[in-house]
Amino acid sequence: MKRVLGIDPGGAHTGLCVRVGQNVVGQAVVAAPDVQSPHGMLCSPAYLAVIREQVLDAVERGVDLIAVEGVRRPNPHMNRSNGKSIIDPGPLIATGIVLGAVTELAAFLAIPVEWVPPGKNGSNPLYAYPEHLVSVGERRHGLSRVGGSSLLRHVRSAYDVAGMASSVMVRHVV
Repeated sequence: MKRVLGIDPGGAHTGLCVRVGQNVVGQAVVAAPDVQSPHGMLCSPAYLAVIREQVLDAVERGVDLIAVEGVRRPNPHMNRSNGKSIIDPGPLIATGIVLGAVTELAAFLAIPVEWVPPGKNGSNPLYAYPEHLVSVGERRHGLSRVGGSSLLRHVRSAYDVAGMASSVMVRHVV
């Protein structure tokens, strides 16, 4: 069975999950440093370096495929209840930087990489995920709901991304 490293890239947090079938054999959440990048730039080199180290660690343990959640062109009214607000493109740009860095690293390592379409990854009811991908606090509020604000939501998204790999819905990149 394939060992798939799923990655939920993000400008503030990146979730990683190595999955073999339904089993999780490795996971991590990388948080961006809580400091302003030089000159107001997005996605610091230090953040990318930690993500890189996590990917290399997973690869050392054995990975057959890297699956990364892709990005879509932004809708200027997305995630706004009134439909009239313009979004800040910064987080989407930072996510794209992480996506590009991980894709380039996979190509350099000669590991196949697939981009999985964004949307709904990590959004299943909590009971659909392995127990250790649900925090104690989330369990207190019931498992029949979609997860809340726990950092594990990024790992759950990466878990779903890994599960989508090699399906007809993904785009083979390398």
